Amino acid sequence: MSCTQRIEIDSIPSPSGEGQPDTPINHHNQGEVMTARIEKTVFISYRRTNYWTALAVFQNLNANDYDVFLDYKSIPSGDFEQVITENVKSRAHFIVILSPSALERCQEPGDWLRREIELAIENKRNIIPLIMEGFDFGSITTVNALTGKLASLKNYNGIGIPAEYFDEAMAKLRSERFLNRPLARLCSFEH
Repeated sequence: MSCTQRIEIDSIPSPSGEGQPDTPINHHNQGEVMTARIEKTVFISYRRTNYWTALAVFQNLNANDYDVFLDYKSIPSGDFEQVITENVKSRAHFIVILSPSALERCQEPGDWLRREIELAIENKRNIIPLIMEGFDFGSITTVNALTGKLASLKNYNGIGIPAEYFDEAMAKLRSERFLNRPLARLCSFEH
């Protein structure tokens, strides 16, 4: 079987393509089968001021068998921009950590946080904002930062991560509502 057509919203390839069993879903077009796959690949996008939160999320997901990309922990030598771009594109899930000041520099076109979020939107990743205490999509700073492609960020379902309930927030993140949900692909049989 080979994939010849994909459902855009949920079509997210595995970076390795290995170790991810397909689960058939009924699909009645002749010669086609819908498959669902639970992808456990994650890209974490964050501001350096939120490094400790990003590291805690990285460690939690890593301990729960997720393949997680965190630039500080995951980039070998080489072209930084190319490594970031390839990892956003190849991972099923994109987590962005939002603190009150996280989006302040996003008005700058070359800002890395902005570039990563826009790339995830363009590539239809499963985007999950992790919202730290004090962040507000309605604040003037946030409203001013959410321009262009970035404006759609407010439409994604996010998770609050209060410090005292971090473990509970991570359990929710790993649930079927966010990271542990099947991502469908439409494949056709080769004859």
